[in-house]
Amino acid sequence: MPNLYAVTQQDVMSFTKHAEALPQGGDYEHVVSQSALSGVYSEKVITAPHYQIRDIRAEFSQTLKVDFEDSRMEDYVNLCMCMAGTEYEIRFDSSKIRSRLQASRYHFNYIPDSRYQLVLPQKVRTVHLAMNRDYYTNLLDTFEIPTTDLQKNLRREEPFNSGPIHAGTAMKNIFVDLFSTPLTGKIKELYVESKVMEIVALQVGEKLTVGKNLQALRKKDRDTFHDLKTYLDHALTEEHSLKSLSTQFGLNEFKLKKGFRELFGTSVFDYLLDQRLALGKSLLQEGGFRVNEVAARIGYKNANHFSTAFKQKFGLTPKDVKK
Repeated sequence: MPNLYAVTQQDVMSFTKHAEALPQGGDYEHVVSQSALSGVYSEKVITAPHYQIRDIRAEFSQTLKVDFEDSRMEDYVNLCMCMAGTEYEIRFDSSKIRSRLQASRYHFNYIPDSRYQLVLPQKVRTVHLAMNRDYYTNLLDTFEIPTTDLQKNLRREEPFNSGPIHAGTAMKNIFVDLFSTPLTGKIKELYVESKVMEIVALQVGEKLTVGKNLQALRKKDRDTFHDLKTYLDHALTEEHSLKSLSTQFGLNEFKLKKGFRELFGTSVFDYLLDQRLALGKSLLQEGGFRVNEVAARIGYKNANHFSTAFKQKFGLTPKDVKK
């Protein structure tokens, strides 16, 4: 029988989980059913002496706020990734740190705060890797990498938050493999340990690469890319091509593609797609527009193509959002 947690009715529905009270590993499903809210919040948990990995899925009739209380947070570094669904928010109220993650984005942080919140949309899947601080720093020593700002913060016990980072296919596949492996016992322990090391290697490699790339971009070029991004934000529904953007901003196409990805963690057209879909969702939530009208307003000639892209990003169809 699944563990049940009391639901407190607020502006958004919420329930509190005390992480210390959870059993050490396994699958958990928390079913909530009230007149104002129905749905499922489920977790798969892998626990080891120095780390814990959670696969969290929520599917509710409305926004869900989950209040966590976990004293281990004071000595753990964390990697959280949105695997699928709509953007969700993480709030660390005492340190005033907030972070929003869209699908295929992750953040990495050390925030010694035992209380935090997840504000989850109607449907989302997220994974969370929490590692003991000493375990993580020992891994970094094993990799023999230069000292990073994060390591300095860990030594001083000061908060650190990376902000959203684009997650590559390799990292996403590791989390999928972790929760689908048929291995058991000691073999599984070794397998999971190796995957955790792979995740850290990818995270550290991404951080070092991004840092070097940003240093390599001249200030003038960085300003140009920020101007380009601002232009795209104000011209979301217009037709764009790499050639026209290159001409307009004085960059060759290769430099435009490479520099934009290095600075913002995504391609020009993936960025445009994300922003157009976010605008489409906002229009649907406001009401007053049919799906085909919204599709046309954000630049889609085919409403079916809009619906397909919308569901891939948000985990819901446009009609679901209009309800």
